[in-house]
Amino acid sequence: MNSSNAHLLFINTSKDFSPKDYYPFGMVIPERSFSSDNYRFGFNGKEADNELKGIGNNYDFGERMQDPRTGRWLSLDPAAREYAYLSPYSYCNNNPIVYVDPDGKRFYFAAGAANDPDKTGYPKMMMTAFEVAGIQNIVPIAAHGGRSDDVFFTIGDNSRIAANKQVDFVPKKYETDEFGVSVPSEFKAQARSIDWRITKAVGDIKADLYKNPLAKGEQFNLSGYSTGSVTMAQAALLLANEGQVIDNLVLIGTPISEDSKLWEQLSTNKNIKKYNQARYYRG
Repeated sequence: MNSSNAHLLFINTSKDFSPKDYYPFGMVIPERSFSSDNYRFGFNGKEADNELKGIGNNYDFGERMQDPRTGRWLSLDPAAREYAYLSPYSYCNNNPIVYVDPDGKRFYFAAGAANDPDKTGYPKMMMTAFEVAGIQNIVPIAAHGGRSDDVFFTIGDNSRIAANKQVDFVPKKYETDEFGVSVPSEFKAQARSIDWRITKAVGDIKADLYKNPLAKGEQFNLSGYSTGSVTMAQAALLLANEGQVIDNLVLIGTPISEDSKLWEQLSTNKNIKKYNQARYYRG
């Protein structure tokens, strides 16, 4: 795959089938796409308004309409005064390979292992990148321990199994061996307590929503990087199971495998509308 940012979307049903390849800003590559009449979505899952400029030439991002041929919005950025150095019409700071616009106004973000609480260094860099991409109302979620503790949290069961499904096997019966030492002979499964990082993230998010309720039409978005991606994935699942609708879940540099039970539950939960992973590859 090259810098054309090819994107392939499959809708595998009897009526709706829509494979497409796109140029970076969302324009459909000629002779490399097909879409059934019933399917009206396209680039980044946005709804296409084909009546205005033809098929695939106008996308509704909610706040604004975008022309993928020019990579421009059709109206001013509501936050243009905060970014005087950018054109109020540019999409993703003219760099859709690096930035993404999830069409959200409330964006909760958790950084990686042992992130600095004063939001300097790479957490500040990532939050600045979100702001440059036009993402507003970023709420940082600080749920981190020491570096080694965060790493063990990240690579353990929390990146594979839903927090409320994890168990520990504890001794149920003991026997005395030939040396007179009591050793476990039978074990039982015991529900494991949910990690404090996850419960803190859920608590902080609920507290913010209580203090600042979502406005009508405002989206609810969660994102995390590395350790934060595991924390936010688990938090998203707990919140979704309680009925909270999550419009976008973005996991950056995540260790969560698409073959894991955790990913299966995330991708099939009806309250998590859109989910995406951004991984790093050496090539």
